[in-house]
Amino acid sequence: MRQSAVRRFATIAVASGLGLILATAPEPVGAFALSEELTNGTPYPRDDLEDAARWSNTSGSLVADKKRGLGGGVEYAVAEDFCEVLLPRFIDDPKPQCADLLSAIARAFESWSDGHPVLKFTDVSGAVAPELPPRGAPDPRRGYGAEIDILAREPSGFPRPGPFGAQTQFYYVQADPVGTGGRPLPGNTLTSADIVLNPTKCFYLDPVLERSTCNHFETLVLHEIGVSLGLGQPDVDARRNWDNDVHPENPVVIDCKEPTQGLRPSRRFDPNAVMISSKGLAQRSLPGLANDDIGGRDFLYPPCGASQ
Repeated sequence: MRQSAVRRFATIAVASGLGLILATAPEPVGAFALSEELTNGTPYPRDDLEDAARWSNTSGSLVADKKRGLGGGVEYAVAEDFCEVLLPRFIDDPKPQCADLLSAIARAFESWSDGHPVLKFTDVSGAVAPELPPRGAPDPRRGYGAEIDILAREPSGFPRPGPFGAQTQFYYVQADPVGTGGRPLPGNTLTSADIVLNPTKCFYLDPVLERSTCNHFETLVLHEIGVSLGLGQPDVDARRNWDNDVHPENPVVIDCKEPTQGLRPSRRFDPNAVMISSKGLAQRSLPGLANDDIGGRDFLYPPCGASQ
């Protein structure tokens, strides 16, 4: 995927599925990837760690103080017409209700924050209207709508839709973010993200259905949230994956105060991780975050409090 000429924003076209279901689940394999749009195009993967994009651990909130960051939780809003546009594309019988979709979205966010002392999410639907940057916006990195917008739009209404069930676009400024430990970390500061589901595709909520041509809704949203946090897809370029030991079955343990400490490139990854791409096929149901996904989350947002 090509790097933006002006590094003010990054666009990730997210594949929606794995296409291959293994007969037996492999042992967990520890390796994560950062956003493919922030590699600088260099052959040296180490600088990816120094160029990562994160939400900054600033105080205040978007709703209360017009401040963007982890303060008050990363605030997300679901578009008012989201259910109306997307529900007809569900194959469940009976079809789910809007409340079912909203509950699945909330569970997906909770999966990413589960067990983390700082990373939280707040639903501000109704208080903030989701908004895509206007075409030709002079500075889209200023942030439009909520911190994470969730919408359903026809491919004609969103750039570069491709053959995917969803696409996530995020924006950032080239400024060091404040880490979860209260100290600046090198890299870029996220300002907003738009998760857009494609209503020309089909979806299902009940994981028992498992249709190879349709997207499991909750797993797809789970993947897109990972992109909005700054994570990449470990199967896109395995040269840029990260682990911290030579034992692939071990979780990726991140040092709270020095998150880059001990990390080394690793070509191995868990094919059942949520952040694996689908290469354009439909997203199958996955039980939740794998060690790879948690390791990437904890690198970007080390699990420590501001006093540490």
